[in-house]
Amino acid sequence: MTFQYFNPHPKGTSTAVGDCVKRAIVVTTGMDYAKVQRALNSFKRVTGAKNYNSDQNPNRYVEDVLEARRISVPKGMRAAEFCAQHPHGRYILDMEEHWSSCVEGCIYDTWDTSCEVVNFAYEIDTQPYTLPDLKNQVFRYCCTSEKVSATESVIRIYDGNGTHVEHTVPSALVAGYVLCLEHRNYPHMDLNCTRKSPRVDIYSRQSVEALIQQGFPKDTSVISFYTPIAKRKNAEPRVDYSGVCDRVFYVGVPDIDREILGDYGYTEESYLDEANALADFIYDAWSNGRDVVCQCDYGQSRSAACAAAILEHFEGRGIDVFSDYRYYPNQLVYHKVIDALHRRSAK
Repeated sequence: MTFQYFNPHPKGTSTAVGDCVKRAIVVTTGMDYAKVQRALNSFKRVTGAKNYNSDQNPNRYVEDVLEARRISVPKGMRAAEFCAQHPHGRYILDMEEHWSSCVEGCIYDTWDTSCEVVNFAYEIDTQPYTLPDLKNQVFRYCCTSEKVSATESVIRIYDGNGTHVEHTVPSALVAGYVLCLEHRNYPHMDLNCTRKSPRVDIYSRQSVEALIQQGFPKDTSVISFYTPIAKRKNAEPRVDYSGVCDRVFYVGVPDIDREILGDYGYTEESYLDEANALADFIYDAWSNGRDVVCQCDYGQSRSAACAAAILEHFEGRGIDVFSDYRYYPNQLVYHKVIDALHRRSAK
């Protein structure tokens, strides 16, 4: 059994991007990354899932569209053993909070998952198929931590050849070990997934007002777009979040294109001039693990653009929004927000 670093993300985004579902499908089918992204997003219309990798959306896609055969594995079987028993063929390996892949007995992933437990596997038999193009694929050093008992955790440190060393340490000392490794440029992945990335949801005025009536989610920050009276005769009044959410950032800009900024009394500099303050608000929400609701009148343009900028900046997956047929992200809003987020990260 061998391990081969492989990251098909178009921008070569780091291992923390959270797109293991797409990577596994790319490796085992030979499909283009962007094509896989579009397919998973389109399949949400079938499953009703909110995200491409939630609510069984990827499983249903693999089973119904790719016609994959689900394979049961003995309880506790690790990826290394699975690959040894399956030296031929293509398989997606379902693990705890992760999908990996095995092609001709070799693991293709952004880190060596050979020690991870396989829950089940999908056998992929789509044709035609060619092995992944490994040109310009450079292994990224990383480390992982996993709690193995009430008091102990295992830290694995992966080197440039895909091999690793393993240390069992008291769980109370994991944070210190990880901090030292991160200072040496080893990105860290917590295999216990105790802290998941915040959700970023897109709402229209109508849908968010219904949510307020049903019960607004706790630990949520809201970015609410509206058109100020001075910029439009039929101005959009601001949605009232009082009493349901105390973390609301209102953005008063119309839904317009760059070509007609002057008609509304704007320049590129003055349009969404609160972008830097908005970036601070977003960073505060993200760093504290709060979900983010992006809302505008129709839930298609300004809110979608803001959500795309947040997802692209933090997780490298703004394409999730741009490739979704329901949304038409406003380019002005997108570039103003993501530029401000990049400036904020450089501080």
